[in-house]
Amino acid sequence: MPKIKAGVDGPVDAKPIDIYQILRGSAEVDDPVSAAPFRGNMVLHAAVQIPGSWLAMNPNLTLAHMLINGQPIQWAGQIASQFKIGLFARPLSADRAAPLVDCSSTTPTPGEPLQCVWAVCHERGQ
Repeated sequence: MPKIKAGVDGPVDAKPIDIYQILRGSAEVDDPVSAAPFRGNMVLHAAVQIPGSWLAMNPNLTLAHMLINGQPIQWAGQIASQFKIGLFARPLSADRAAPLVDCSSTTPTPGEPLQCVWAVCHERGQ
């Protein structure tokens, strides 16, 4: 499929980011402690869809007309591969040490994940 043509299939100033809508979170977030902007964004939920104004110009327009890395969009994984996830941490000063808490399991299995959902195991007679 051919890629879209600005001014024909969408507005003259159409940009790829126009098909991306943030539903929860924000494209820009300031650190509440330092008031400095975080690097990147805090997008928690996003949607990719053709804007209604573009469909008014060309009702046959689909996401397959959009290209990612030169390839038409065919799978959601092509879109997901464009997202980068980051973890940002910074030390916070504390006026006292955090309280000690007992382990959440008595099972001696270091390095093993803890079971978070209670279940009955009938197969093993437990």
